[in-house]
Amino acid sequence: MEVDPESVDFHHFRRVTKTAGEVADSGAHLDAICLLEEALGLWAGIPLADLETESARGFRQNVARPAEMEARFLLVDCRLELGQFADALADIDGPMAADGVNPRLVVQRMRALNGLGRATEISGYYMRFAQEYRELVGQDVPEWIRREHDDLLASGSPRLPVASDHPDDDDVSALGDLPSGSWSFYGRAELLDDLNEAARTRPTGVIALDGAAGIGKSALAVHWARQAAGELVDRVLYVDLQGYHGKNPLTEDEIVGTLLSQLGVVAERIPSKDMRVHRLRQKLARRRYLVVFDDAKDSQYVRPLLRFVRECLVLVASRKKLQGLIHLDGARSIEVPPLDAAEVFRWLRAELHSRFLVEPHAAKRLVDLCAGIPLVVRIIAQHASTRSRQSLTSLTEELHADRRVLLRLGGNDDEGATIEAALGCSYRALTPAQQTLFRLLGLYPGREFDSGAAESLTQWEPAEVGQALDALVSLHLVERSSDRYEMHDLVRTCAASWNRDHSTTAAATRRLADYVLWSGLRARETVFPTRSAPPLDGFRPSPWARAFASVEDAFRWAGRNQSELLAAAADARDNGLHGHCWRLANTVWELLRLPGWLDAAKELLTMGLDSAREDDDARAIAGTMGNLGSCLLWMGQRDEARALLQKAILMAGDAEDLAVHHGALQNYARCEADSQNYEGALSVYNEALGIASAAGDRYRVGSTKRRIAEVRRRQGKLDDAAMNCREAIFHHERVGDSQGQADALTELALICKAAGDSTMSREYALRALHLGELMRDKGTCGRAALVVAQSALDEGFFNEGLRYGRIAAEHCEQMRDTAGEIGAVEVVTAVLQCKGRHEAAAEGRRRLRELRADIDPLSA
Repeated sequence: MEVDPESVDFHHFRRVTKTAGEVADSGAHLDAICLLEEALGLWAGIPLADLETESARGFRQNVARPAEMEARFLLVDCRLELGQFADALADIDGPMAADGVNPRLVVQRMRALNGLGRATEISGYYMRFAQEYRELVGQDVPEWIRREHDDLLASGSPRLPVASDHPDDDDVSALGDLPSGSWSFYGRAELLDDLNEAARTRPTGVIALDGAAGIGKSALAVHWARQAAGELVDRVLYVDLQGYHGKNPLTEDEIVGTLLSQLGVVAERIPSKDMRVHRLRQKLARRRYLVVFDDAKDSQYVRPLLRFVRECLVLVASRKKLQGLIHLDGARSIEVPPLDAAEVFRWLRAELHSRFLVEPHAAKRLVDLCAGIPLVVRIIAQHASTRSRQSLTSLTEELHADRRVLLRLGGNDDEGATIEAALGCSYRALTPAQQTLFRLLGLYPGREFDSGAAESLTQWEPAEVGQALDALVSLHLVERSSDRYEMHDLVRTCAASWNRDHSTTAAATRRLADYVLWSGLRARETVFPTRSAPPLDGFRPSPWARAFASVEDAFRWAGRNQSELLAAAADARDNGLHGHCWRLANTVWELLRLPGWLDAAKELLTMGLDSAREDDDARAIAGTMGNLGSCLLWMGQRDEARALLQKAILMAGDAEDLAVHHGALQNYARCEADSQNYEGALSVYNEALGIASAAGDRYRVGSTKRRIAEVRRRQGKLDDAAMNCREAIFHHERVGDSQGQADALTELALICKAAGDSTMSREYALRALHLGELMRDKGTCGRAALVVAQSALDEGFFNEGLRYGRIAAEHCEQMRDTAGEIGAVEVVTAVLQCKGRHEAAAEGRRRLRELRADIDPLSA
């Protein structure tokens, strides 16, 4: 029967013993001991114990036993060389005792006794051996043994061992192969405290450090390890696992060899993998070690490594969130976030000196551009240093204009030193499907997005998108917050630049524009179920569009997506999807206006008007002009609003668009009313009322009636005002328009107040305030709360007046309703004065002077 010699334990034993002899000859006695202990550990009982043949007995007596004893002799020699006298004597008097008359064993025992300071026992032992030797052999003891005996007695002191390769010798570095720290390390005080606390709490165990590419994980790990050496731990070992840097990750054998090398052991002298691990554990057990595993690929790669460093404190740094180590191995998780703006500012100031302070506006923009990413800070600082004659303003404009320039900075002599290269390492770790999603997400124009946007880009099933997003989140290419995701501008720019198929990206861009538009349409329909949508000829509904369970849900979506809606409109315009742009603007602008986000609403409508003109669609231009005029009117920009509304009226009339024509007329009439041209306003309102009545549009009839009531109230014609206002409420109730009801109830409250009926005024105003809050209509809420506050003050209910006065002031300030805010602050100031809170009342009067000065500087 033929077998592989390596599968036979005796052959393995002889090979290991031979290697141990060679290692001992080189002076590495401790490594030789480890090898010999492994080899002798193979012995268990009698070799071939179940065979009683002559060949088996011959093997046991002539081959196996001599081989075993030779290994044990070599083991004792190594122990004696290292001064391990007690262990040597234990071996001699234990497994080797049967060969007690062997001259080599006798010499080893005398040396062990001498090393232990038991020289008085040597002569007696030698005499007993000499007598037994003469009886067995019939000769005197060999001369060389007698000389050894005499030399030991003459020495009078134990023999000192030769210099050893002990792992704890002072010539072994306390920092192992730890890289030198970065010249530029700023901030991270809280993280350093967290690491210190973790090390003090658990002297062994795992700390999992994760963060995005370029976020400074390695720099933090190295900086902290240098601080910890000698304080929290005795020594540091460091291994770059090469998980993401384009190389093959280190094998377990290479990692063990690297650690042994830092401990002063030549791993190549130890042929057995298991023995290397055993040797490593022996070394690590003698001191407190911090083992840093940098650039780990994932938990599955790291976990097998933990079994041979389990007595150490282990810091694992990775781009990926090491959930496996956290959940299964109890690792302490610490995520490395971006630096805050103050830390980036101090860093750049230290690098660029006074130049950084001379141009404060450019400095702030440069800080913002860095986004707290240390790699970006370092690259920008170096780039600015090499352009000492270029102003920071010019440099900042250059980098802001094209983010791709920033992505490739620093790659002149080393392409791996760029931000793009750092992100590329993470990208290559993704599966093909995950890479596809990452590239397509680069087309998304905003920072934050939801899973529906990702589904529209890819056309994948939700589960498939969710799994791919989880992978991107794990690698910090995308960050997750609740039900939303965020992609950094630089990461998005990089992802977009890796798209190569124009037809694929064009189709994805169109699907994304559909998704945003139809989500906006559904939100508008939820808030204003009775109002008509913009014309949608040729637009198919997006299957991925958001659905909204309530008005509150729709407003929350609009609020959270302000910047994304603006970015989506700009992206649609820039990609030639002008129909998407102006439709989106006219769909969602009121969802932004009602809660008080007037600037966003104006910007959105301005882009929509540009796209409507590019589309050369007269109805779209007129409608967008009318809505923009209305928005400007809310912002107090009456002259600009009037000019736009006049144009909208003319264009809508020519296009015979009754809805746009009615809206533009109504808002133009409001301009006239605000200018106190009440008869002119009523004339235009009556024209608008005729259009709405002819179309049978209850919503528009109610809206116009309410506005007529407002003009009549201002004229002092309260009965006529009340009649029109009640008719408006009737129409709004019939069509279920809550926002219109709130407006009309507020107006009715003002009419009752003007008539001297504070009780009914307060009741109507409270109903209006309730509906306004449901509709997130801060304008209506401000006016209604002011009526409640004024009524409460008139009746002496000071606490109620103070409460609603403050509510009114807050809403009016946000809506830029200066007149309303003045009224609210007047109520609050009067209440405070009545309650004896004179200092607070004085502060209210100061605020009133500021507000009045905004309207008329001479009044200050």
